[in-house]
Amino acid sequence: VGVSTGVANITGSEVIENMNVLVSINNSYDEGLRHLSLSLTSPNNTSILLAAGDQVTGNWNGNDGAALYKTRLDDGTSTTIYNGFPPFVGRHRPAELLTAFDGETSTGTWTLILNSTQDHNIIIDWSIFVNPEELVPTIAISSSESSPTNASPIPISITFSKDVTD
Repeated sequence: VGVSTGVANITGSEVIENMNVLVSINNSYDEGLRHLSLSLTSPNNTSILLAAGDQVTGNWNGNDGAALYKTRLDDGTSTTIYNGFPPFVGRHRPAELLTAFDGETSTGTWTLILNSTQDHNIIIDWSIFVNPEELVPTIAISSSESSPTNASPIPISITFSKDVTD
């Protein structure tokens, strides 16, 4: 019960134009997300709410489970953290936009704040990505058959230009 913090010290100095936060949470209580909130504070003391449960003025409820697994909080996606499905794998838009940090420099101590209304064992792992390369692959689809063809099935090959696993 209470507030826990974790810090990330960034030594590189970039002006923030885009930011992502990668979070994994494991909670010993099967409805654990509804009892916690996550906020991020920059070295300039700008703070945003990443997500919260319905027991702490957010929208996660008992059906949203206990975990986040490699959840990448990213303003550039349409699925909000509250509209996804447990354990919220992949990209989700945070409760408040990370663009609040745009224009700040990345240098300094970043603080992740976990507030929990229940006494559960919670394990959290998190990372910050400043101005990340977009993870959009180029996909090429080709066939060895000329068009038109009566081949069945039509042999095709698919090539990805970029590894997009997190």
